[in-house]
Amino acid sequence: MSTITFKLQEIPHAEGEPRPGYFPVLAHSARITSDQLCQMIQNRCTVTEGDVKAVMSAMAQILRQELADGVRVEVPELGSFSPSLSSNRPITDASDTQIARHLCIDNIKFQPKASLKKGFSKVSFRRADKLVNTLPKLTDEEVMARIKRFLTANPDEVMDRRTFQSITGYGRTIASRVLSRLIDQGRIEKKGRQNAPYYVLVRAEE
Repeated sequence: MSTITFKLQEIPHAEGEPRPGYFPVLAHSARITSDQLCQMIQNRCTVTEGDVKAVMSAMAQILRQELADGVRVEVPELGSFSPSLSSNRPITDASDTQIARHLCIDNIKFQPKASLKKGFSKVSFRRADKLVNTLPKLTDEEVMARIKRFLTANPDEVMDRRTFQSITGYGRTIASRVLSRLIDQGRIEKKGRQNAPYYVLVRAEE
């Protein structure tokens, strides 16, 4: 049986607010490099490590080509990859013939096969220690300062929720809550489509 070691992290909250609780995170940052993966595959079948690298390279090329053509690609035993589209401005008129020029592929979606997810059913979990890491409690002004630094340093990039999480260190729930609050305050504006939004500064904050 596989075992995952975890730690608890405190959900960020403002000073004076009740502690909302904790969420589990991986206790280590171990990863398998591409070379290690190829070696592991070689050890489990009859192909050489060089052959594995060649196949991996060919698969990456095929994925790039087919996804760029809007094709959903299924990888045996793993799942399916498909492109996710977004617009850099709200679409309010379905008859607008210029919509296409505002679209882009903003992400690649992965849908795992049921057989892959089934393999996680027997995973056990072990607490690493009794220490709890606390994320920084940022004020809205500190959050806005981080947003502005990011957008200034990356003028060609958009800030979606995942990017906002990396900027602040917040988890998904807290990030969504803070983004909603900043929108209500009129400091940022939500753009893009409903299931793939991104956020920009309002003119007064630029």
